[in-house]
Amino acid sequence: MAIHQDANGFWQVQIQRKGIPRIRRRGFLSRDAAAVFERSYLEKYQVAAGSLGDGRLLSELIELWFVRHGAHLIDGKRQRRQLLVMATELKNPVASRLSLDQFVAYRYAKTQRADAARQRLFNQAHHSLIAMFNRLHNLREIDYTSPVCNLALIEL
Repeated sequence: MAIHQDANGFWQVQIQRKGIPRIRRRGFLSRDAAAVFERSYLEKYQVAAGSLGDGRLLSELIELWFVRHGAHLIDGKRQRRQLLVMATELKNPVASRLSLDQFVAYRYAKTQRADAARQRLFNQAHHSLIAMFNRLHNLREIDYTSPVCNLALIEL
């Protein structure tokens, strides 16, 4: 993966990593534009460090979180049920490949015509998902962070 400037002064990007399609793009006017393209392409294919080897489903990570941490919480069972419902509605993707676009589309569908109370409930579920990923990362069960963790909660 590299960003180079060609003889004409334009910038070009070449990305070649195991597990994703190789790509070369030319004609960027600035290095920043080339870097933005590179980041968005890599995010699209979820090439976070070490995420290619983890093929566990979202529901499997939820169960792992519950065993390692959630069972010790007062409302751990409720959070587990809430997270499993969310995983089912997301069609239980491979957790390391859960994309930001996929989650935003799900959030839009769930909150499109929702009142403030339902939006608060969705924010709670989203926050539980963020906390689950963060806790598993802190416990060294996963070695990547989910793009869902960087998405802001709904403003009420």
